[in-house]
Amino acid sequence: MPVNEYGQIIGESMEGYTPGELPSIDFLEGRYARIEALSVEKHAEDLLAVYGPNTPREMWTYLFQEPVADMEELVTVLNQMLARKDRFYYVIIDKATGKALGTFSLMRIDQNNRVIEVGAVTFSPELRGTRIGTEAQYLLARYVFEEL
Repeated sequence: MPVNEYGQIIGESMEGYTPGELPSIDFLEGRYARIEALSVEKHAEDLLAVYGPNTPREMWTYLFQEPVADMEELVTVLNQMLARKDRFYYVIIDKATGKALGTFSLMRIDQNNRVIEVGAVTFSPELRGTRIGTEAQYLLARYVFEEL
């Protein structure tokens, strides 16, 4: 086992190591959930129920934003999310209804060290604790570990 100049074991060199790639998901399909890249035009109407004024206040405690007042504000927030180059936002869709029930993002990406975080998880009350939400997290994790 190789050692450094201090006599510390440092492990074998990783031959052929390449940095990770950036996410490029159009969609991921499961049995119950479908994940799609966020689109204001396609998803805003459904997402008003997720981000809107009638959502439970406690769901915003650990998130970066507050609920929006109306569709106009939601469109602004969604466009701000999409403008960020350091995050990739996705919508979680119930395959049975075709309705968008939540969002999450891949963020804090460090390609050189192959590090990525799932964050900004915003699940509607309708999505929380369901197999749709569980499957969506699984689909995203599988993509990260197997594709990136």
